[in-house]
Amino acid sequence: MAQKIIEKLNSTDYSIDRLFIGGSTVRSTADAKSDIDLLIDFRGDEKQKDELLLLLEGWSLCLAEVNFQKTGIKIDGMLDVHFVDEKFVNSNGEKFLGSYLGKTKSDKLEAASL
Repeated sequence: MAQKIIEKLNSTDYSIDRLFIGGSTVRSTADAKSDIDLLIDFRGDEKQKDELLLLLEGWSLCLAEVNFQKTGIKIDGMLDVHFVDEKFVNSNGEKFLGSYLGKTKSDKLEAASL
């Protein structure tokens, strides 16, 4: 599912530089109660951000409904979305991203470029 989200997002429309998928999804430990952690390196304006949030909220609710129909487990949404900008990424870089994404010393940092 996470790959489908990446494929649907057009970086020009939403000014996304990079999209990181983290947590249990990357570690392959996700279960029916797990969400998909997204960290978006966002470079756009407020209008683009609002449109992107609306799109992602729709995806999140749809994914939660599919999850409920398949497993019987009800959750509020499947996507846990966080935005960062260029300044934040440059000042905190790999250390923050590794921590957010649940990276261990043996893990590599996973990023999907758009």
